[in-house]
Amino acid sequence: MIIRNSEAQDFLRCRLKWDYRWNRKLEPKRKSMKLVIGTLFHKFLENYYTPTILRTEEQLQFSIKAMHEMYEQDIVAKIETGAYDAVEAGEMWDFLEKLAKWYHEYWSQKQEKPWEVIATEKTYYINMTTLEVREEATEEMETDLETIWYECTLDLVVRVDGKLWLVDHKTTNNLDYFIKNAEMDRQISRYIFALNAVYPEEEIGGLIYNLIKKELPHEPAVLKKGGLSKAKDQRTTYTLYLNKLIELGLATIDLNDEGGKIATDAAHMEVLQSLAAREHKLGNDYLYRLPVKRNDAELNNAMNELLQVAHAIRQIRKFMAKYPGIKDYRHPIYRNITKDCSWDCPVKDICKAGMDGSDVTYLENELLEPITKEGLEG
Repeated sequence: MIIRNSEAQDFLRCRLKWDYRWNRKLEPKRKSMKLVIGTLFHKFLENYYTPTILRTEEQLQFSIKAMHEMYEQDIVAKIETGAYDAVEAGEMWDFLEKLAKWYHEYWSQKQEKPWEVIATEKTYYINMTTLEVREEATEEMETDLETIWYECTLDLVVRVDGKLWLVDHKTTNNLDYFIKNAEMDRQISRYIFALNAVYPEEEIGGLIYNLIKKELPHEPAVLKKGGLSKAKDQRTTYTLYLNKLIELGLATIDLNDEGGKIATDAAHMEVLQSLAAREHKLGNDYLYRLPVKRNDAELNNAMNELLQVAHAIRQIRKFMAKYPGIKDYRHPIYRNITKDCSWDCPVKDICKAGMDGSDVTYLENELLEPITKEGLEG
């Protein structure tokens, strides 16, 4: 059988959610715009980091075009089916185009060390017993429950200072969530393990979380009485705030000074200093690159736990195949209700309707459809 990171995550999160997606292979007819944003921006980044190609303005436009082609094919073409809302889709595209340009503008100026691109969006299958690596899956690998293969898609592999790093792209509403959880994130450990297996002769640095917030920095607010807002928590950047001060004649830069000394009033200077403190070599409040390392013991432990999850999944599938009619306490599919259900579960409405034991077949037929092969990847 093949175990994927997303399947392991769904299984540990909620067995009912896992059952719908990975056993019954069903997904909502109405798609989530939150997931679409990440998929489309991944397409942009896949093309943006083409090996041997420099990250130029021309490459930016090429990558935006590739993202737009995917948008037209997978989003616009399905609006008439009701999968997506036309207004929301249009607004999403405007945002994605601006996000791509902002990403290019920021990192082309801020990136300290060049990335030598080795590979992009490569999927590998690793035998959990022999560590054999394959690039293609077979039907036997999927259906044979006795041999467990780990499927892993590496977003981007780069060489920095002679070491290989895996870059994992994440579009998110909350950068802090990933930053705080990186220390114990098992998926990071699995990815680094896979990088070692795929490139056994290379020195591995670790993983770089390439975090992209689903929000653009705001233009500083101009007050009615003149001047700029002096709120230190405003959602802007140091550069945007300084440029707006200069534009309004509220600040000047002494170009004869080696550091480019800025002259403005004390209140605006305090805001600039606050914004500057939120800018550093790892990024800012909107774009952030977090390097993460793991030792061998952590990698082995993470893969052993993944193997435990795979064995549990295998036992459940065998049980359900042997006893398809059981619906009592022995049934291994059950809910795990948490505060996250309201936002992270695509089958929440069906789950809620069936909490009193009601037959939800009608709702399943109305709200779900067979999942595509692409939807099962992850």
